[in-house]
Amino acid sequence: MIDKEMAFDPLEFVREYRENYVNLYSLWTTVEKPPVDTELTTPAETPIMEKELPAPLSSLLADYLKQHSEASISFVKYMRSENGKAVRVIEDDSPLPEEGEFLSLGMTTTLNTSQEGRVVTELFVAKLGGGPAMS
Repeated sequence: MIDKEMAFDPLEFVREYRENYVNLYSLWTTVEKPPVDTELTTPAETPIMEKELPAPLSSLLADYLKQHSEASISFVKYMRSENGKAVRVIEDDSPLPEEGEFLSLGMTTTLNTSQEGRVVTELFVAKLGGGPAMS
């Protein structure tokens, strides 16, 4: 058994996330078409609403907002992938929020049997507002 927890640096995580981010909307509207069976819309066409969060993510966000009562959030990007393939993407060509305004919520669920495996990941990105920058 491991005695020590691995150190986690939230700012470094956000920086790496931003560094490795690929805007699928920009890619699929300028360079290539979206994969077959992938739904691509913009936040203007399909608003991303807090009430649509899966229960575990809603609970995480509620805990965060209790501790940061001055914060406000607006969702700007969403992606659902199944077995590593994006099946639903809601974003436009806007960049990710700056590191001090960045909030992400993600959840991965799995189903595995001896005949089948399924991995579903949902990722929400929001812009933080109100209150001091979080950098």
